[in-house]
Amino acid sequence: MKRRGLSIGCGRWLAAVVLLGYCAQAGELELKIPFPIAIRQENPPSRENGGFKVDSSTTAVLQKGKDTEELQYVARFRVRLSRKKWSLASLSLPNLRIRRVKPSEYEVEVGLTAERMMIPARLISAGGEVRREPIFIEAPRWAEMAKLREIRVEAPVVAKQTEAPRWSSLVGLGLASLETTQTGYARYSAKALTFKAIGNYRRPGSRWLASGNVFFNLPPLQSNQKDLSVRFLGANLRYGYVFSSVPAPWAAAVSVGINYAQIFSTDADFGFTPTLYPQVYPTISRALGAHDSATFYLKYVPLSSSLLSFTDREIAFGLSWFRQLSNGHQLVPAVDYSNTLLSSKGDRQFRSIILALGVSYSLF
Repeated sequence: MKRRGLSIGCGRWLAAVVLLGYCAQAGELELKIPFPIAIRQENPPSRENGGFKVDSSTTAVLQKGKDTEELQYVARFRVRLSRKKWSLASLSLPNLRIRRVKPSEYEVEVGLTAERMMIPARLISAGGEVRREPIFIEAPRWAEMAKLREIRVEAPVVAKQTEAPRWSSLVGLGLASLETTQTGYARYSAKALTFKAIGNYRRPGSRWLASGNVFFNLPPLQSNQKDLSVRFLGANLRYGYVFSSVPAPWAAAVSVGINYAQIFSTDADFGFTPTLYPQVYPTISRALGAHDSATFYLKYVPLSSSLLSFTDREIAFGLSWFRQLSNGHQLVPAVDYSNTLLSSKGDRQFRSIILALGVSYSLF
């Protein structure tokens, strides 16, 4: 039997999903946070003994090494020789580069591996004389630097764990607090268990992703009206893009798709007819270590012919915590909030507010 409640048409909206791609400039990954580095030499500069002078300080930034994909702190400084026809060299080190920029000036680039380091520099004269001139480097904020590097190294690990399977799915159960009002009816509130299922597809290496989810309220555990029972069914499909310009450990994406909503009520005049409308679904995530990450989402659904409507719309947002378990699965506690407002052409209005707390578990 056709419901005689608020009728919200959806024929004008088809499942059209259009998203503008965004491409970031490719290049060397580098975090622009400079850390101070102190430099000193064992012997003071002297023209008589063929010495040299180094910059007393510089900065180091976290970046990918030129010969390796690993992240490391790299410091650069200049060395100026006191005498002509001498050259600067060092024992071969994998994280050290020395480049002549002027006849008596060199640029030194070194990858830092500890709070204090020594570069075994050598001065070599035109006649073959060799002088030992070590250079000492100290990073006074090494503890802070190491912590930041750990976050940057662990973040891609979390991303690879997430991207490894083409398909992923989660099922969960939670407790929802429902509150609905409709013109001509007393306020209805209830608490009910809510079933939720989520599916995601992303090709490894791709920034495009498809996802969908469905939720359904089970019969209420408690309500303020014995002669009225209200339950909600919601489902949506989305297609989106993960932005490449957001630096780790953060990630951001925007998806668009379709949203389906239906209400089940023991009173045929309470509620609304099923709706099918477009949605916008931005998300922002942050890796919190090798096994944890958090994701915040925002959802907007215009429930009318107007894309921006304040009287017919659904606004929802939520926060999820992803915990990678030792068995390879994920445990995901989450909190979700939804606010729906619907108006008819007459003087009736329907509003619902849902707050849910739940836990999901990944199947694969």
